[in-house]
Amino acid sequence: MIRCFRLADPQQPVKVRVVSGNVEVEVGDQRFHFQLELSGPGGGFIHVEGKKLPLFCARLRPGVWQLFFGGQEHTVVLEDPLRASPRPARGHDGQEELVAPIPGRVVQVLVPAGAEVAPGTPVVVLEAMKMQNLIATQVAGRVREVRVAPGATVEAG
Repeated sequence: MIRCFRLADPQQPVKVRVVSGNVEVEVGDQRFHFQLELSGPGGGFIHVEGKKLPLFCARLRPGVWQLFFGGQEHTVVLEDPLRASPRPARGHDGQEELVAPIPGRVVQVLVPAGAEVAPGTPVVVLEAMKMQNLIATQVAGRVREVRVAPGATVEAG
């Protein structure tokens, strides 16, 4: 999973990639690697360079988070996932096909076959690394077929 953030000050893009419990943060041309250990809502630890640092986070408003770790506080803003996400895959018959951007377990299917959807409509709740992610369509249209069910495990793509 890749998420794009911006630091509140300075306005510099930050890319966060989470793979199998490991986190890679890219700030400009610098890369940082660490492991994240969540111990409950809003807290946990960051393991980096042999150190275990406490982490606390609080949601200030939708898309804006305050993070406290290593004796410092950081405000981050989550970019609009519709703007940052790649386009859905093009199907064989010219139809748009929504694919899983990350591996995970389907928790809930939010729209049935035949439903009309607008860009940004959440269609599936996908759980990955104990986090629930809303997977949304980027195009308007009618859902022709749903190929997953709650409890199914999916791979990225």
